[in-house]
Amino acid sequence: MVTVASVLEWINRIAPWRSAYEGDPVGLQVGSKDSPVRKALVSLDRSDSAASRAAEIGAELWVTHHPLFFRPLARLSPDTEEGRLALFLAQRGMSLVSAHTNWDAARGGVNDTLAELLGLRDVRAFGPSGPSNESKLVVFVPEANVEGLIDALAAAGCGEIGLYRRCAFFGAGTGTFQALEGSNPTVGQVGRVEKLPEIRLEMLVPNERLERAIGALRHAHPYEEPAYDVIPLGDRKPWPIGRIGQLTEPLRLEDLARLANRVLGTRCSTWGSSDRAVRRLAVVGGSGDDLWQDAQRAGADALLTGEVRQHHGLSASESGFALLSAGHYATENPGTRRLCELLADRFPEVEWEFFEPDPGEGGRPVEW
Repeated sequence: MVTVASVLEWINRIAPWRSAYEGDPVGLQVGSKDSPVRKALVSLDRSDSAASRAAEIGAELWVTHHPLFFRPLARLSPDTEEGRLALFLAQRGMSLVSAHTNWDAARGGVNDTLAELLGLRDVRAFGPSGPSNESKLVVFVPEANVEGLIDALAAAGCGEIGLYRRCAFFGAGTGTFQALEGSNPTVGQVGRVEKLPEIRLEMLVPNERLERAIGALRHAHPYEEPAYDVIPLGDRKPWPIGRIGQLTEPLRLEDLARLANRVLGTRCSTWGSSDRAVRRLAVVGGSGDDLWQDAQRAGADALLTGEVRQHHGLSASESGFALLSAGHYATENPGTRRLCELLADRFPEVEWEFFEPDPGEGGRPVEW
């Protein structure tokens, strides 16, 4: 049976929680990991109308892009919007999971979906990312024990890169040691210098799983005292949030706005000369106007994002760069729909529904 934990684990594989911006409260926000899931709703926002729809269909799980809680609550009561929705969910035994900036940055996520809709080619990532919070675990092991050790470390959470697991690198070398009195060497004799062929095995490990991984290493390794290194990768930034790519043909800024209006169902505002030719376009769904200089340095002629503040629009246009504001909803909802489709493919035994808000129902409170 699918549980909330099953869904959490799978989202973590395609959009690791640790890739979210620092302080972004992604993951399980309300409910229990052990709760079964037979029906589920996915929506961009944690709105009253979406909550009412989740209750109407009898959903046990509600997955949102924008989190319910962005900061700790001082109290849990219906006096606040967050408290009211949390109590609404708790009383119905419904869990809420949010995939926010981790899904913005993920392969196939919000910004890849946006780039695809706009027909960009040769797409690559740019801009800031969340902290890696990873280390490289390096261990030396006899060749006969390599596969078993990889299996044990993979089960402990090592070697996960995007949609791939059990990722490892190994190469041959020679190890040497001298066992002292009181030791119990697996190979060789006490007091004698030994030289043995060994394999150097390397795997990535999230720092929060490091203790568990080292325990698995010690348990699975044949040596009494295995040699291993932990190499912090604190400066490694593997999840840039933005995307930049080549348009199929150069477009004037005003024509690019028309294209975005058509494919996203929105009305773009622009900053910059309407005749400016745009060949390389950067995209950041939601609030991404503060990344315009990153986009410019990455070689883009323009940046399309959800909202553009006046001072960013002015600064960008004066520097010869162009900005397009296509709306927060229009730039992030397609990627949220993509997440629902992926969840439905992965968990076909669950009835998944994607929630599209009715503009006329905005502000309708949940019915207790």
